[in-house]
Amino acid sequence: MIALVRYTAAVMFHSQRYLPPALVFIACMALFANDAGAQPVVPIFAPMTAVAVVCSAWSTAALIAVEDPVQRAITAVNTGRSWALLVAVVVVVLLTSAVLAGLVVVLPGVLGNDRVTALDLATGALALLAAACLGTAIGMVTSRLVIRRPGWSLLAALLLLVVVLLTRGLPPINPLVLLLARTESATAGVLATTAWSAVVAVVVLLLCAVVTQVVATRRD
Repeated sequence: MIALVRYTAAVMFHSQRYLPPALVFIACMALFANDAGAQPVVPIFAPMTAVAVVCSAWSTAALIAVEDPVQRAITAVNTGRSWALLVAVVVVVLLTSAVLAGLVVVLPGVLGNDRVTALDLATGALALLAAACLGTAIGMVTSRLVIRRPGWSLLAALLLLVVVLLTRGLPPINPLVLLLARTESATAGVLATTAWSAVVAVVVLLLCAVVTQVVATRRD
């Protein structure tokens, strides 16, 4: 499994499919977190959580599309476990998302914000984790493994992103973004709510992984 994750990471970096979503994330960080050294930190995590959903969905769909069906079938035969290919994609995308999330979390300290607390950083880290899991789930179920036509795949991804981000009260991301936006300093209650959102996002990720694998297996 480790070898397959390393192979998938090598494919992603060699193809440079990670660059567009990563650059969009960094550009948004420069836009929304440029004053992280002086202003309250938690509200900064609100827009960055939404951005993380989009970028992780983008990264997942792009990484799955790197290998054509024939090459994917060859890799599946060599590994002997077709589901392992999808797991490797999820692991690589989440690790990449964790690196980008780490940039946002450490930025206030780098800029000298002495008002930031451990609760603030933990809340931000969990929110970005939830966003990465949900985005990865969306990227999987709208990828080429499920929807073969690129145009329909893109349209489905955009529609799902709009729904999960803008439908008021729809867990796990929309309520979380609204909560972070109106919170200046994280409390234990805010952290608990964020942790629950992360749990829901992980469950959604697991369910979407199962659905994607079942559909991909039947089509193959």
